Amino acid sequence: MKGQGSKLFVVTVAFLLIAGACAPAATPPPTPTPVPPTATPVPPTATPVPPTATPAPPTPTSPLLDIAGAYFDAFNGQDVDGILALFTDDALNHAFCHMPVVVNAKNAKDQLRNMYEQFAGLGATLEPGGCELQGGGVKCPVVIYRDNCLDVGSAVYHLSLKFMFKDERIVTLFGPVMVDEAKTVHAAHSERDAWLEKNRPDEMAKFNNPAEWEKFTDPSKPGTLTARQMGELASDVCAAYRAAQK
Repeated sequence: MKGQGSKLFVVTVAFLLIAGACAPAATPPPTPTPVPPTATPVPPTATPVPPTATPAPPTPTSPLLDIAGAYFDAFNGQDVDGILALFTDDALNHAFCHMPVVVNAKNAKDQLRNMYEQFAGLGATLEPGGCELQGGGVKCPVVIYRDNCLDVGSAVYHLSLKFMFKDERIVTLFGPVMVDEAKTVHAAHSERDAWLEKNRPDEMAKFNNPAEWEKFTDPSKPGTLTARQMGELASDVCAAYRAAQK
């Protein structure tokens, strides 16, 4: 009986071993799919807003500065009527450049006309610097170019024009040239005039005729040349001199 029990135990164990070997392997639990961490959203880069520019202060202006500007525009445009419209009827123009002084008289406007007509004939232009209000008027540093008749010694005349006003019209305009500069230019012009008298005597005789200049102090005496023609003649003979020096 004891021997049969041992055999039965052995058979049972073998059966269990065989059964265990044939049994399907246990399916392991599925590996969980990893969930990627939620990315922290990157805030969009803010577009920088440029600071609001502080507007530049307006350029100082006044009716008087505007009148001075209108004067330069009319002068450079050879608009003599436009120039005269800016002056009072009793205007006093003191020693503008080296032109005759216009006196305070009933014919002041006629005298002014002759002066500015000659400048127009010369082809003169004015280049103002920064004009500013000063003492109830306007002061402007100015360079005057006089075409062919200002070409030696110094290329230009420098002026400091001072406008004075009455009822917002020009009553006085004062603009003497610098003394040293005037001396230099006039000395050079003496050489020019000597050449012109020798080589262009007929034109120079007209231009140097005192009667032709009387119109600047007495507009009732027109002479043989108008003021503009005198300017044109001066420019012509000066151009001839310049050409001969090349």
